[in-house]
Amino acid sequence: MQKFAKLFVLALCLIVVGTAFAGKVKGPDARLVVKNGAVIDVTGSNSNYELPAVGSRRAGTLDEIVLSENFDAIPVGSLPAGWVQIDVDGGQNTVETIWPIDFSQWLVFDGSTVAPAIPGHSGTKFACNIYNVPASANDDYLVLPQQNLTGDITLTFWAASASSSWLESFEVKVSTTDTQPASFSNLIGTQHLNIPATWTQYTFDLSAYAGSPFYVAIHHISNDKLLILVDDVVLEAGEAGPTGFVVGMVEDSETSSPLQGVMVAGGGHSTTTDGTGAYTLEANVGMQDITFSLTGYETYVEQDVNVTDGGTTTLDVMLTALPASNDNCDSPTMLELGDTGYSTLEATIDASIAALPASCNEGFGVAFGPDIWFNFIAPTTGEASFSLCGQADYDTRMAIYTNGTSEVADCPTTNDDFYGCNDDGVDENGVDCLDFTSRLVVDVVEGQSYLLRVGGYGTESGTGTLTVTVAGSAVDDGVEGVPTDFAFQGAFPNPFNPSTQLKFDVPVTADVSLKIYNSLGQEVATLVNGLMNAGSYTVEFAANDLPSGLYFAQLHSGSFTSTQKLVLMK
Repeated sequence: MQKFAKLFVLALCLIVVGTAFAGKVKGPDARLVVKNGAVIDVTGSNSNYELPAVGSRRAGTLDEIVLSENFDAIPVGSLPAGWVQIDVDGGQNTVETIWPIDFSQWLVFDGSTVAPAIPGHSGTKFACNIYNVPASANDDYLVLPQQNLTGDITLTFWAASASSSWLESFEVKVSTTDTQPASFSNLIGTQHLNIPATWTQYTFDLSAYAGSPFYVAIHHISNDKLLILVDDVVLEAGEAGPTGFVVGMVEDSETSSPLQGVMVAGGGHSTTTDGTGAYTLEANVGMQDITFSLTGYETYVEQDVNVTDGGTTTLDVMLTALPASNDNCDSPTMLELGDTGYSTLEATIDASIAALPASCNEGFGVAFGPDIWFNFIAPTTGEASFSLCGQADYDTRMAIYTNGTSEVADCPTTNDDFYGCNDDGVDENGVDCLDFTSRLVVDVVEGQSYLLRVGGYGTESGTGTLTVTVAGSAVDDGVEGVPTDFAFQGAFPNPFNPSTQLKFDVPVTADVSLKIYNSLGQEVATLVNGLMNAGSYTVEFAANDLPSGLYFAQLHSGSFTSTQKLVLMK
């Protein structure tokens, strides 16, 4: 195309992208490209502009600031916690080999790192998105965290085109369901076409969506322009509606054992049960449906729970274990790092499986009770621990098989692929596991598949929690110094396919859990569950066997809980 004939380098900026752009990174230096000699000439910055603080109120009104973001504290190349970008067009920018990424996506940019500088509205950073090459329309969403507000709701932000030669366009849209692009079907006001290269404030009335959850997104719809800039985003609304509390216990219906990690959701809020099965759910006032969900159990919904203003309603629930879908060896369930709840109460004994070798006989024979099967693909090379130690209500037994490849081993009608076993285990300190439970420790190789058999001694069956760890699977991020606070930076990339990296900070040695839930509140993976030293960590979440959709990552330690939204797009 003729207008690319005079492309030249305008600026040099360092963008920490990792794997965020699903395309190759050609180097650490990202260069913006200007067409036909156009220059960056955005004006209208205001270094004296004061962004209102969250929780403050506009003078003379009852409206409260519920979101206030100038991006200056956000790392370059990422987005604020809870924000997501959705790249629908999948457009590329490969016309110049100096451009270090393949895809155009919303991200935080620091205009002070380039020469000449690109001014933000009030500071040095802003959210931005670039054009596609070959030329095509941008179809990229910058989605704010989900809101559930009352009263008058107003969204304001400042936006600008980077160059007066290439004027950008956008619209603001709302979804009342999820963050799938098709769900943003509600246009707020009109499209803003060819916005000036001057920082301009835009205001949108979202009051029509008061009283129920919604997402709002800035939708970039330019066609072959240059760079759109967004800064100083403020969301304000009337006072939050009154709330009350629902409290209670959740137990297994067969064993009456307390259930930990049950997602309890309803009335615009959610929480999880603790180690005693107890929960406290803050919920909006009114008749609310409360949902209880946990992997391996039937989801239960208690309808029309009366939540009163400041009051407490007690609701105890029993959950019923689902029949094991992985009862047969030829249909194992994928096993992730962390905790996985399970039940063998409905499992059967597979007579076609070879008897355990004599080396597994600890004086009590080699018979295997009702069993279920898991397939584990090692995320790294190291020592793996598959532990039921003190975490099952029956006498357990485990065995593991591998053929040394990434393919799951055939059902072991012989012991050719046998790799290890355990009956009565010991914990990491060499202390016998309680109640004759098991802990199997083997060396694993990154990328190899391991077929795990979980059952009981003799004919015993029951329920338990299987904890999987591999030395080195949670990786120190290499950040100098010890974090001063718990923090959950969220996922990068997000949306993702099929894996993403979750980053978080632990300021002191503490018990930490990091779990993934689907949009129904059902736990689908536990990535971390145990004692962690102080430091900054990165953990991979691989969603190869999960469908596209909205997921939630929840980091919990003591009184700290942070939940981030994830979008899996296959």
